[in-house]
Amino acid sequence: MVSMADGNIGRGARHRPIPEGERRKVWVRSGGRCAVCNADLMEGRLIRREFALGDLAHIVGQHQTTGSPRGLADLPADERDKADNLMLICKGEHAEIDRAGSLDVMTVEKLRKLKRDHEDRIRYRFPSQCAALQGGGEGTPRRQAWC
Repeated sequence: MVSMADGNIGRGARHRPIPEGERRKVWVRSGGRCAVCNADLMEGRLIRREFALGDLAHIVGQHQTTGSPRGLADLPADERDKADNLMLICKGEHAEIDRAGSLDVMTVEKLRKLKRDHEDRIRYRFPSQCAALQGGGEGTPRRQAWC
């Protein structure tokens, strides 16, 4: 556990488990890559074995409290653990965006833009897979239901 004394907030609170379906959506939409630095989070760099190395970070905090990073932002409680409010990032970056001293920079708007831009890059790079998963084909609009 990380304490509030070292600048991280929200780490001592009880976290609800994120539903498996929502977790899977975030990993697929992110292509298994960090939304901030694009690092591959599916494989260890040292021994090249498959590991889930990333963290699912809440954009709007899981709890509507001051102790949950960006937790006072306007988002209903039942939407806080949904894929649209989660982003896949490296563990170190997760700690950094949730630090008390970074919350004025790492705003809800900035994090949503990082997530959207990253997922758009993944969609652009793998359009046929997304269209197939959506049940569409050529000419499928880009911002349809997610793949």
